[in-house]
Amino acid sequence: MAGVASTNTPGPFVTAPQWVRLTRAGNIVTALTSSDGIFWTVVDSDVLDFTGPVYAGLAVSSHDASVSARAVFTDVRIVP
Repeated sequence: MAGVASTNTPGPFVTAPQWVRLTRAGNIVTALTSSDGIFWTVVDSDVLDFTGPVYAGLAVSSHDASVSARAVFTDVRIVP
């Protein structure tokens, strides 16, 4: 959406498959990653201004404009 704030939190360079988790406590969103879905490593946390709707998404990038990137996302859930 145009005109709204966004943020990104780059994760570590790892090999697939990986688990990704976002948790929210008030206005703090924490990104975590795991290779097995049991043991989690905190990547980073961001303080966000939640004054309107909240949108979350997953993305992939090769970080090289000449190289395509591909990802398959499975078991995506939103837990209130």
